[in-house]
Amino acid sequence: MESTRYLLVKGFSGIGNRLQALAEAIIYARLSGRRLLIDWNDSLYSSDGKDIFHRLCELPVAGKITDVPPDASVAPAIWSGRLDRPFDAMIERHRLSFGTQARSLLSIDPDMDYAETIAVMYDWTFRLPLLLGRPAPCPDEWRGLNATELLRKLLRECVRPNARIARRIEEFVRAHFGTPTIGVHVRQTDNMSAAWIARKGVSVSAIDTVLGEQLHSEPGATIFLATDNRAVEKSFLRRYDRVVIHPKWYPRAAGEAIHGHYACPDKLRAAEDAFIDLYLLSRCDFLIYSSRTTFARCAAYISDQPSNRRFDVAEMPPAANETARWIARPRWWDDLPRRVARGALRRVRRPFSARPRGN
Repeated sequence: MESTRYLLVKGFSGIGNRLQALAEAIIYARLSGRRLLIDWNDSLYSSDGKDIFHRLCELPVAGKITDVPPDASVAPAIWSGRLDRPFDAMIERHRLSFGTQARSLLSIDPDMDYAETIAVMYDWTFRLPLLLGRPAPCPDEWRGLNATELLRKLLRECVRPNARIARRIEEFVRAHFGTPTIGVHVRQTDNMSAAWIARKGVSVSAIDTVLGEQLHSEPGATIFLATDNRAVEKSFLRRYDRVVIHPKWYPRAAGEAIHGHYACPDKLRAAEDAFIDLYLLSRCDFLIYSSRTTFARCAAYISDQPSNRRFDVAEMPPAANETARWIARPRWWDDLPRRVARGALRRVRRPFSARPRGN
């Protein structure tokens, strides 16, 4: 009898990136004949080092890391004996740079199959066309679907909020959504840095233009705003009528990323709030967003809006002054405790991290 093989998905980064990676993992697991396991135990959303996926979502086909058999072979081998470690802890331990280096050493290549019993995956590099082009048999229900259509199908049919979070979503819709409701997503934090603005920056002025056109066509509409920047939230509340917002915690300085922030009082609640925002966007009658962000793309994938009610402003770049307008620098004295703590932690870890990476 052939033994079971597993695909273990590690989590990191924001909710949109995680959902995109999860959809790709579902495809890889199905094509390679592996059982899917999910472990989002990284420090960005987990304060206790335990998986948060199964505290947020229902995915019947997904197991937990506790289902992993002991002493099983692992690819990449760097995870052997350390499968319970968070992804970001492994980056720290092996002194890796986040991005290509971490992905290449801590994740399998989704374009390959592996003989090992457990394959560890961390990816959102949008290689679905390559995955779907593999020689493995494609399930009948996937035939004829392009990458976008398949992502939409998987996120709509396979992943859903758990019962408690689903109730919070329904209660908010009943209490605050009007007829119609225009969903607006504005990501305006680290994507607006000099390194990312040209590729991932989202233009508030472009969103304002499209929103103005929709309000002209739908006078009296309710605006549901989902944003990660409290300065953007204040601006919308000041400039538009009938704006509703699902409350969330924000960092003190506008423009700092919420997930993983050192001052966040409840990281799991922050993950829940992001999850709820995403699903509320999908419940709106219209959606204005930028597909430059995976969060907004995932909201569009799971939405019920027809394509003519979804307005993507990705081709409209941010204005030159938008970073200065929306992104505030944290005051140095607010950031000093974190800098001191991180420096002390690095000094404590230095003797251990100097050991050979295989140990």
